[in-house]
Amino acid sequence: MLGNTLNACWWMASAFITYYSVTVLFATHLQVDLKLSPGAIGEVGVAANLVTFLASVGWGFVADRYGRRARGNHPRLDRDSARASLSPEH
Repeated sequence: MLGNTLNACWWMASAFITYYSVTVLFATHLQVDLKLSPGAIGEVGVAANLVTFLASVGWGFVADRYGRRARGNHPRLDRDSARASLSPEH
């Protein structure tokens, strides 16, 4: 359980660093080096957030369509599989 928690913490930290580098540092690069206007930088930020949102919707669809819930062996929906996964025989 601790390993799973640490993995989730590492995953979220890497997501924060990636998000920060794409939004803040890239916007700074656009303004300082390329001399773009604040409006143009805002358009880039909106486009980046829109792509992130659409990617989340797409991966959510994939997870619902092909994930454990779609196959019918989700532990919340199937109590026998949850009991079987906790039994010492398996």
